[in-house]
Amino acid sequence: MGQHEVTALDDKLWIQASLGLVMAMTAVACGGSSTETPGSQVSAASGASGQNSTGGQGGSLNLSTGAGGSSGGGTMTGGTPGAGGALTSMGGSPSTGGGGGALPSITLHRCPTTPEPSCPTKVLERYNQTNASDLEGVTEVKTALYIYQPEELAALSCLETVDDDLKIDVVSPSQAVSFWPLRNLQKTGGGVEVSAGLTEAWVDCGFSRLTSLGSVYVTGGAIDLSDLSGKLDLSSVKAITHVRINRSNLTQVTLPSNAALTMGQLWFDTNPNLTTVDGFTAVMLTQSGIQVTGAQSVRIVNNPQLSTCRANQLQQLFLAAGFPAADMVISGNLACSQ
Repeated sequence: MGQHEVTALDDKLWIQASLGLVMAMTAVACGGSSTETPGSQVSAASGASGQNSTGGQGGSLNLSTGAGGSSGGGTMTGGTPGAGGALTSMGGSPSTGGGGGALPSITLHRCPTTPEPSCPTKVLERYNQTNASDLEGVTEVKTALYIYQPEELAALSCLETVDDDLKIDVVSPSQAVSFWPLRNLQKTGGGVEVSAGLTEAWVDCGFSRLTSLGSVYVTGGAIDLSDLSGKLDLSSVKAITHVRINRSNLTQVTLPSNAALTMGQLWFDTNPNLTTVDGFTAVMLTQSGIQVTGAQSVRIVNNPQLSTCRANQLQQLFLAAGFPAADMVISGNLACSQ
């Protein structure tokens, strides 16, 4: 066989291999084979730009850690909402392309479209931070609850009520943490305080059923959250006094709507990936009777991807409720024209 014939054969084999690779990539983008079962995982590598793809019937989406695409990741849809819903992952900033927040290194869940059935009632008088198994199946804790270990957090899937403060300070450098176990939490007598340090921690549908904070305190209840990644849904909340989201990796926060709220503070401070604050429509705000001299009622600063126009809209709601303009600060956010 001559040299020209060998070269032609090599070219033909290279073309066949390339076509096979393209067909395989196309099959993955279209959601795999028709035999894929509900609850399957869809795996996505680092964010490619721009494409929409349909992803099987599955219940969870596993995104490996990677840098964002040039226009931010695309959208992957996994069946109907009842069989898996849709999950959007942003792999980069729409304007700059590289940042946008890290992709999860763990499998995230699709938030339930309807509430799960309650667990059998199990009341815990007090948790002494001794044995995480004591929290398994618990629906109500009668006192304050403090959580410091990932295994303690993982045991809380039945929890609906904490009669006092809930504080979670989970630091786990060796593993990522999901707040999925708190998807059924509905009420706290005090506030909710969450931090995770440098731990990779994801909201993962946690707090999405929360309706009331601070019922046992004259000063009301606050949600103080830092370090978490993902999307925080507070749309079901009907009673809360302070919302303070500081130094988080959240990309989206949904505030309550269609509610009468007695509030003192709304803070979004230094959230580099926060692009969207939804909600606060048809809301009637009243000033909290507990005023702290010099405390800022509205503080929306250093959120480089959150529009200043949206920050101004939120400020106007507080101004209309009679909060003094001197106690508000808005700076360091995305210019309205961008």
